Amino acid sequence: MLLWIVAWLVPGATAGDEPVTLRVGTIAPEGSPYYDACVSGARTITKTTKGAVRIKVFPAASMGDEAQIMASVQAGRLDGFAGSAVAAFEQVPELALFELPYLFSGSAEVDRSFSAVWPQLRKAMAARGYEALAYTEVGFRHLGTKKPIATLDDLRKARIRTMPAPAYARFWKLAGVPAVGMGTPDVVGRLEQGELDGFDSAITMMFAASLHLYIKHLTLTGHTFQPGIALLGPEARKRIPPSVLPHVFEGMAAEIKESIRRVREVELGLLASLPGVGVAVVPALPAVLEHLRTHAVTVRAEWRKAATPTGKRLFDTIAKLLAASRG
Repeated sequence: MLLWIVAWLVPGATAGDEPVTLRVGTIAPEGSPYYDACVSGARTITKTTKGAVRIKVFPAASMGDEAQIMASVQAGRLDGFAGSAVAAFEQVPELALFELPYLFSGSAEVDRSFSAVWPQLRKAMAARGYEALAYTEVGFRHLGTKKPIATLDDLRKARIRTMPAPAYARFWKLAGVPAVGMGTPDVVGRLEQGELDGFDSAITMMFAASLHLYIKHLTLTGHTFQPGIALLGPEARKRIPPSVLPHVFEGMAAEIKESIRRVREVELGLLASLPGVGVAVVPALPAVLEHLRTHAVTVRAEWRKAATPTGKRLFDTIAKLLAASRG
């Protein structure tokens, strides 16, 4: 794999000081909006720290899938992670909250919820030794399949790939769908070999991983919203001087806003392009949506019951916000 190095030296660092170089892993390939966000964020961090902190980005799963990257961050072999939030659930269990099925019904709800709980989430992550740099969105996940999902029976027969996380596994099991949790880099091979009939994925990630080349139908279920997150691990925190650390986060609010705007813009274009490459885009049948939403209620309730005290507080904050906005 090629290694792209994102590192800018900005005038202002004290002469003779050795800059701290942080190594960040992501599965996002060059050209994707997520890679672009990594590049932009790295530039901003080096600027706000006056050259005291530089970033090396390891893209395109060159450091493994997301679970492997997070394991490396936890062990100190890498300094940071940029990817789907649920991939870090073992290190920060509260992150799984945001990918509970049918928690959000649209982008406006996502925006209000993340703005409300981001400070709480950062504190929760810091308590576990991680620094939350920024968040973005991967998008709402839909079903990409080789054959159409024209009936509930079609849904129950579809062997799909999903995220390797407990909430996803529980949701698809309750729905009676033979889903397999696996990292994104393994999906293409399984599709080529006929071991999978499809996958659930956000549109932008589907294109980034070239998964759209292996399907004929995209059923718009919107069953899960998937955020992305950029974080630094415990060892990285120790390497950054205390006087410099606050400056790492300067400018991140603007980065978050622009990254989300760009992802949404790209998603619309990609969705419109699917029919041109032979993929039919169809809304999910009401019976399918009702079936999925019914089981989503159970998954959300089970997650809250088993959540940490912090997880419960985050869940309740979002639930109250959503209830108020929905009238």
